[in-house]
Amino acid sequence: MTFNWRYFFILAFTAVTISWMLAMSGDFILTLNSTSNSAQATDNLNVYTASYLGSESDDVGTAVAISPDRTILFTGQIPDHNFGITPVNLLGGGDGVIIQTDATGKELLSLTRIGTIIDDIEVNGRTGKIAVVGDFGLALLGEAQTLLWHQELGSGGSATMSNGRRVAMGTDGTIATLFNKKITLFDESGTALSEFPISGKFVEDVAIHSPSKSIIITGFSQKDRGGCRQLQVAFIRSYDYQGNLNWTNYDWTHAEAHGGNSSCADTRGDRLTLGLDGNLYFAGESAGGNTIFRYDPRDLSKDAPNVIFDPFNHPYNTASNHITYYARFDPETGEIKAGQFNLSRLSSGRGNTIIPRAIAADERGNLYIGGQSAASFANRQESTISGQSGAYAASDNFVLAVPSDLKKRTFMVSWNKGCRGNNQVVGIATGYGITAMISDTAGCDMITVNPVQEKPQGGTEILYSVWEN
Repeated sequence: MTFNWRYFFILAFTAVTISWMLAMSGDFILTLNSTSNSAQATDNLNVYTASYLGSESDDVGTAVAISPDRTILFTGQIPDHNFGITPVNLLGGGDGVIIQTDATGKELLSLTRIGTIIDDIEVNGRTGKIAVVGDFGLALLGEAQTLLWHQELGSGGSATMSNGRRVAMGTDGTIATLFNKKITLFDESGTALSEFPISGKFVEDVAIHSPSKSIIITGFSQKDRGGCRQLQVAFIRSYDYQGNLNWTNYDWTHAEAHGGNSSCADTRGDRLTLGLDGNLYFAGESAGGNTIFRYDPRDLSKDAPNVIFDPFNHPYNTASNHITYYARFDPETGEIKAGQFNLSRLSSGRGNTIIPRAIAADERGNLYIGGQSAASFANRQESTISGQSGAYAASDNFVLAVPSDLKKRTFMVSWNKGCRGNNQVVGIATGYGITAMISDTAGCDMITVNPVQEKPQGGTEILYSVWEN
């Protein structure tokens, strides 16, 4: 038989063409690697403690902070129950609590009551002074049990994830409060320095960058009646201490977002923090993968420096399920340095919901994101805490840790052991060699380790956990 060179070249060309097309298909390459564990450093997180914290009533966790003396401060609302500790009542006391533990979380040191609920807390790393906000307003504490001064703020609101009250402290001693889409700046003595409104539908969080004397906020606006019809658009904005705009990221008009490769997924700015490495960190969410977070926050014709290494940070095969996006910025200029998506996936490979509710970054730029995940985040079945396996049910509380280059998952875990209900991490703090999280749970089975309270007492319950960095 005569060899037909013509058909040989045709077949060879076809094979090369198909190989090239597959190589150019990110979905194909990532799907092949979807079962690989090489991108995750460990499936197990060893913790000092994981413990319930609550009463027979519904309990609410809100935030956590770490003091320079390495004690940990957990805040929220716990009616009536004092864990055998004599509480210190500030401003008449109430259901709002600050619970102080040692650096391992294994020992409760003090319990302070103030207001009906404490919404947020921040500690000045230079002085150790503590700022808390709640329905009582703003209070500055010299330590967890000593009131230095107090200011009324009015009612909260205009936020989706909390009562709308947030607080930030600068290294220069300034304190910024956010409530009702309004920023009020105080000096360390409690004197109001400035006050100005923030435009936008919802304003979710605030941070202070003292070196540039700027206040940075995030949230989102509703922008309708265009190519995307109804559209939510995230924003990050920086203001000077007098309320003049320094810079803005995202915050596109409806026409700009629609024109940017039809970026019609709703986006929200959820949380901000000044990392201990000096960078600004942002956590937001997007209703699907056709999102403005794919692009530079100031140029929709330019790709964002997003890091992708597997299907759980590549936003393909999604509908309108909300997924997480986090990024690092220069706090003075607002320039984006790196970003990454995170989503969960059904067994079919279809993208599923995961939303951020907390963010923190340590001295080396290691990043911690907490929130709530539907089925199932990366390596969920292999995920363990101090060797204990959990089980997904309805919603997982989770913590994701990534290194500064975002090129792998250091770990991703959930404390859920099959608890059906609203389980979500609502606060993370890191520094001084330790990291702590606080979570709301539906009050059923969670992983515990060296607990100060082994079992839930009734109603919704707080869960907290502490580990070494």
